[in-house]
This record gives sequence, C-alpha cells and structure tokens, in this order.
Amino acid sequence: MYKYFLLLLIALSTNTFAQHYPIEYEKLNEPETIYSNIIAKANNTNSFICDFRYNITNHDVSEISLGTIYFNSPYLLKWKYYSPALYEVIFTKKKVMIIEDNISNEYFIEADPGFIDINSIIKSVFNTTIFKSDYYIINYYQNDTKYLLQLIPLEDKKTIQDLRIDLIFNKIDYGLIAIKIITNSLEYVNLELSQRYINTKLPKETFKY
Repeated sequence: MYKYFLLLLIALSTNTFAQHYPIEYEKLNEPETIYSNIIAKANNTNSFICDFRYNITNHDVSEISLGTIYFNSPYLLKWKYYSPALYEVIFTKKKVMIIEDNISNEYFIEADPGFIDINSIIKSVFNTTIFKSDYYIINYYQNDTKYLLQLIPLEDKKTIQDLRIDLIFNKIDYGLIAIKIITNSLEYVNLELSQRYINTKLPKETFKY
C-alpha cells in the first residue's frame, strides 16, 4: 500500500512541476501578437554573436561555463569557451568538431545529451520549427521585461526524460535571451544569453576547424 501511495505522490508532484506557474510572471491568455512578433524576429535573424552562461545542475551539483556563441543560419554554430577552460565546439551541417590547443577532433556529442538538446533548440527557435511542432503545448507568460514560453510535451509524446522547456525572450526586441530544460530526473540545463549582436556579418573563418 505504501509503495502505491509513494508512486502516486511522485506522479502528482511531477505533473504539478510540469504545469509550474511562474510566480514572477502573469499568464497571457491571448498571445497571438506576441507569437507573431517572436516568429518575425526569428525569421529576420540570419546570424548573431552573444555571450553565454551555460549551467548544468544535476542533483544539486552545478557546472558553469562561460563564453561566446556564434550562429549563422541555418545550421552553423560555434561555442567559444573562456571558462572553466579554453576550447571551441563547432557545429556544421554534417560534423561537430572540438578545437583544443589548436588541434581539431570530431566531438563525441552523444555523451552530452543536454548539449545536444540546447543546440537543437537554438536552431529550431531560429528556423521557427519549435513553435509549429505538434510535440508540445505552449503556455505564454510575461513580466515587465520578458516573455516566457513554456513548452510542455503532450502526454502521448512524452519520453521518460521529458518535462519542460522554458524559452525566455526580451520584451523590447523579442530576441531569445535564455533557454531552460528541465527533465524528470531533475536535471536542469540553463543557458543565458547577453550582449547580443544580431545580423552581424560573420566571416567564413569563424566556423573553420
């Protein structure tokens, strides 16, 4: 009996967490204009450079990385890390490469599923496919400076790890400023973007490996 009660408590708490209502935001019941503006911003973004703070928390253990992201639509991404170590990770159409001490090697990204997810989300935001996916329901919120879109997998689409994706946009220019992934294992992947430069022309050498 205790076993079934415990399982029920876990299920209820997980569902409540998935439907988490952020107290610092108010819900938007008519988000059509916000949706249109976010889509327009994404469609008009061909490239960007921004500083990042990348934080993975798993069972209260956090790893924080700092650096700069370079993006060139539709698929080129470069992560230039400054802390805790100096290296680069470059995504091309077919390969993921890591450069350390001026030596290039193919990166075994399968060992880092959170990083796979973050990169997939960034690309899907700027090609707008994530907003049209039938995988999620999207709840819209706002506060004085930001819009929050909570993407919650539909029940019949969920995997054992799925819980929620939070996308945060600047309220002035509708640009993406943060991504947060929360899994059922209570792992958090949090990416914060700052010092954004949009549609800056990036030379081909940016993604050279």
